[in-house]
Amino acid sequence: MKRVHGLYLVAVFLTCGCCAQSEKHGATAETKSPHEPTQATNNPTPPRQVTANEWVGVYSSPSEIGAFSGTVLVIDKWMNDDLIYRMKFYSDVVIDGSIEQDELSGTCLIEGDRIYIPQASGYYRDGKPDLSASVDRYTRVAVNGNVTLMRDDAYRGFNTQGKLYDYGVLIKIAEKADVLLDLSDVEHKSIKVLYNDKTKPWKDPFVNGPNER
Repeated sequence: MKRVHGLYLVAVFLTCGCCAQSEKHGATAETKSPHEPTQATNNPTPPRQVTANEWVGVYSSPSEIGAFSGTVLVIDKWMNDDLIYRMKFYSDVVIDGSIEQDELSGTCLIEGDRIYIPQASGYYRDGKPDLSASVDRYTRVAVNGNVTLMRDDAYRGFNTQGKLYDYGVLIKIAEKADVLLDLSDVEHKSIKVLYNDKTKPWKDPFVNGPNER
């Protein structure tokens, strides 16, 4: 019981205890405007401080992976420019005994052009809840004029190979965060808006690896 209680405290801390922060960096990305996200390159770009207002909006996973997985992330401002989030996620992979959650919510931590989204999950084992917590880190990157959030696995592939791993990419579809927004009814753009050659056929990156742009 002590283990479950400890996991519960960790999950609550990560989901509800992170506050949006700002850290000033000496180097800034070379962009045309201080309000533009990091531009797409195949080399790492020095981070710059993204303002709280720039994070606000609605982000969703690419439409091509919708039959297998989907994510909608809404980021909004709270008190003192802290950031809060709502997230809806689904997957065709289901673990027996998982504790179902319609939406996740909490506060976020920001650092330069990166945002940290805490999550808690759990399942029942032998009739008892087993809880765990994790933090996903996303980097804000502009590709073909589209603002994206790339999870660490997707960002590494993008920086080192110039490829896109759809399952780790969220594309910004709205600049405002509506508290009444139904996260089940949100636009999912095609990953091809990030391609250099939009006529290229799409392949499932989970099967074939990240796609060339």
